[in-house]
Amino acid sequence: MSTAQLEPIIIVAAHFAPESHAAMFRAFKLAKYLPAFGFRPIVVTTDRNYVYLEDHSLLPQLPPEVVVIRARYVEPTLRGLRMLAGGEARTTQSLSAAQATEALPAAAPVLQRGLGALSHRAYQRLLDDWVQVPDRYNTWVGPAIEACERAVADYGARIIWTTSQPFSCNTIGLGMKQRGLHWIADFRDPLPYGRKFMSDNPRVARLQTDNVRDTVYGADAITVISSIHPLILQDAFDPARLRPAHHIPTGIDEAYLPSERPSRDPANPVVVYAGEFIADYANDFFDLFAEVAKELSTEGRHLTMKVVGSKRINLPRLSGIIASCGLEERVFFVDHLPQPELYRLLVAADAALLFPGQNSHWWNSFAKLNDYIGLGLQVIADVPNPSEARKELAQAGLGHFLDGTKDERIATFRKALDGDLPATPQQVAYRSRYLSGRQVGDLARLFRSVLKAPAN
Repeated sequence: MSTAQLEPIIIVAAHFAPESHAAMFRAFKLAKYLPAFGFRPIVVTTDRNYVYLEDHSLLPQLPPEVVVIRARYVEPTLRGLRMLAGGEARTTQSLSAAQATEALPAAAPVLQRGLGALSHRAYQRLLDDWVQVPDRYNTWVGPAIEACERAVADYGARIIWTTSQPFSCNTIGLGMKQRGLHWIADFRDPLPYGRKFMSDNPRVARLQTDNVRDTVYGADAITVISSIHPLILQDAFDPARLRPAHHIPTGIDEAYLPSERPSRDPANPVVVYAGEFIADYANDFFDLFAEVAKELSTEGRHLTMKVVGSKRINLPRLSGIIASCGLEERVFFVDHLPQPELYRLLVAADAALLFPGQNSHWWNSFAKLNDYIGLGLQVIADVPNPSEARKELAQAGLGHFLDGTKDERIATFRKALDGDLPATPQQVAYRSRYLSGRQVGDLARLFRSVLKAPAN
């Protein structure tokens, strides 16, 4: 199919390559594979990435049919203003390249120079409550809408897909809907339920909730990565006014799949945690890990863990916990890896880890969980019952759940190291939901369905 025969679609994503944060891969895989399904992606994203690391091998992977339009974005902080005026680049990527050693807060790390802790907190409160409303991408909305209008004029786009967070992407989608485009609004997170995604200021939280309400009432369709999210939306808003919600998980890129799975060494089992360790995760998993390691050592087996993700985040959060458990010689940190390298490391492990704890994140579909299921990994999981993670792992036949007494938890952990669970054909087939071909195919079918209906 020639480029002229492809249906143009605008993809609005604040996070996009070369940014390598997990938040960008849903849109990136969509853009990468949509041409094979009859669509030409016109990606509208930011022209500067202030916060996240970058992988410059990503953009060359996009097919030539993909158009990337970078709309002007100035972060509404002192850092953003100083860089706009030609000052020194203080982005996370530039500081990482300069071998900075301290983890940076998400907003305005430039303030670490010259401002005390009290002044910094006051400044951050000013940003959160009055400047970065509904989020720090609010200065990008106008330029992004102009870029979308150019995409309509230049390529004849009739449909737009926006992915949030940030909330500002919803504002862009609403603006283009008012200009006559079909609009599918994508939610990667369970807004407005998840407290960590909403402002702690009641006024700002109300504006954010209004943003979500206008989106779920105004879009032609909603896509979500968690099957629980439609239920949350039904509780939060008027079910009679909600647009149809479609659960479409993010799939791992088949092009990155390792060609073979290395043999394991029973004497030296390895487990892997991929991603950032979140501050509110339960810490008692490491006590359990220490107990299992001690028990295995009496049998001449040496258990180790690899924590793969930004060292600038994981080291400060985990070093104290690891030291208190005496695990310095058993837990190793691997810095952020490109996805092909990460997948090779994961399939070489005896099991993957997911341990938010029994009392947290019941609603969450973790980015790392998507990788684990797509790769068909055995997963040692300390997750709530019930929870989205438990449901999906059970349906995929991959979960070893750390329930019950201490001895039962140790036994479950050890069993996970002894080999794969027997899986039914239905469980193996279910894992295909977490491949990018399935993700993009499901979205493409939805796009065509929406395009057949009259715009309203």
